[in-house]
Amino acid sequence: MLDLFNFKKKKEQEELKKKLFKDSMDSIYKVQMMACLAQNILKIQKDYLIAKTKADKLRNEANQLFKNNEGK
Repeated sequence: MLDLFNFKKKKEQEELKKKLFKDSMDSIYKVQMMACLAQNILKIQKDYLIAKTKADKLRNEANQLFKNNEGK
């Protein structure tokens, strides 16, 4: 009877270990996905700032050309 009780207890512990391992792996995958998403967001922000800087430069050049043509 005691052997049966120990067997059940060991089996429960093994199931709990499996569940904890699965939950841990799920958490790791979620963190990895969030890190990837954050990296993509940072890349998008960087690309936006580069594009905005180029647009501002072009706008300033166009304004300068317009002012030069007005003065003539």
